[in-house]
Amino acid sequence: EDIKKLRQIPAGDILIIGGGANGVELAAHLARKLQGEKIKIVEASAQILPDLDEGLRQRAQKKLQGLDVEIICSSRLIRVEQNRVFFENGQNLKYDNCQHPNYIPLFS
Repeated sequence: EDIKKLRQIPAGDILIIGGGANGVELAAHLARKLQGEKIKIVEASAQILPDLDEGLRQRAQKKLQGLDVEIICSSRLIRVEQNRVFFENGQNLKYDNCQHPNYIPLFS
């Protein structure tokens, strides 16, 4: 019963740092499990999955967009604080949960 209650708590804005294979997979998984939550991927490169060929990259991007995952590319992070990240271009972004799929959770 406690688990059912926890599942009803909104996750809020979820920020995934990194648009490589791990970040894309995590975003898709969370989008399926947490329908209705706002999920964003931040990638420093000009596109997600930079090591894949164009066709696969476009299919993955289309799939993520179908799951309502927001993709933010060409955005290099310079600082991560609790509930906010800061970019090299001076912009910042608020989040409730931040994950870097190749490392331990930063904040939650």
